[in-house]
Amino acid sequence: VLEKGYLAGGNTARNTTTIRSNYITLEGIAFYKEGVELFERLSQELDFNVMFSQRGQLTLAHTEASMRSFHMRAEMGKHMGTRTEVVDQK
Repeated sequence: VLEKGYLAGGNTARNTTTIRSNYITLEGIAFYKEGVELFERLSQELDFNVMFSQRGQLTLAHTEASMRSFHMRAEMGKHMGTRTEVVDQK
């Protein structure tokens, strides 16, 4: 990342980034879980506030097939230790 001025002083500080771990393969979940953990400790490691904050994400399913996929992904994520929850109308 290149900034004209100081680090995170330009557009990069104002962009929204999604770092997620709701993937379907064990390898993908482990890889992206490590990415989230990296961002959690990045400010301390760099001794610089990278302004990382976790906000959560809501994804909507519009079909039964999508709901089945969400439940499968949630179970895989829970198995790998990620925080995942499926909310439905029940």
